[in-house]
Amino acid sequence: GTASATTIASYRISVQSNGNLLIGSAYTKQMGLQPGDEFEITLGRKHIHLKQLDPTEEEALEAS
Repeated sequence: GTASATTIASYRISVQSNGNLLIGSAYTKQMGLQPGDEFEITLGRKHIHLKQLDPTEEEALEAS
């Protein structure tokens, strides 16, 4: 069911010495991400939420 899909996406990372968090290429490839793809970052109390921006929505926002 959905629990197994969540487990597959489970991944542990550590904050690097420069303060960055690095997401592995296995996950960016799995999502079909390309260089230049943009994300919105939302900070929660104990989580960071990344939402991929739709390029067509971005162009519409910039045009207005």
